Amino acid sequence: MENQIKTFEQRLEEQNEKQDERNKSMEAQMAQLIQLFKENISIVQNSGEHSPSTSGFNNLNNQRKYGYTPKLEFPVFAVETVRLWVQKCEKYFSLCKIPDDQKVDMASIHMIGKAETWYNAYITSRVTVTWTLFVADLCVRFKDRMNDCVVEKFNKLAQTGTLEEYLDEFEQLKTFMI
Repeated sequence: MENQIKTFEQRLEEQNEKQDERNKSMEAQMAQLIQLFKENISIVQNSGEHSPSTSGFNNLNNQRKYGYTPKLEFPVFAVETVRLWVQKCEKYFSLCKIPDDQKVDMASIHMIGKAETWYNAYITSRVTVTWTLFVADLCVRFKDRMNDCVVEKFNKLAQTGTLEEYLDEFEQLKTFMI
């Protein structure tokens, strides 16, 4: 019985020594992590960024200039205003840094009704589609209904009310002339 106790005590002491070694190793690793954390904070503070929670990742990804992905809703396609929709899409792509090869796919999932049906038939007959080709084909298929009389309205534009009302009408028509 005494031998068993001594053996047990010896094993217990060995286990305590191993645990002490693990604790020392963990303390050394923790010290390294703390040092890395302090260096990261120092880099963030020197770079002029104020958000340590996101800026560490943003320093690694130099492609993004905003430091975050803007939370914007993608415009839903409206058949009546093809050109305005395309302009909004292009602004969204620019702000969110969407690569060229993803633009058509991104836009297509926001098409509904007739446009969605047209897209499904359109994409089956093509291997690859660029954004420029897609926009050209989209404009041919869904010609702006407002565009039919925009030139006529623009030529007949005259100030009948306030200057602000005139400028509003002018700016609205001008967007369809582009």
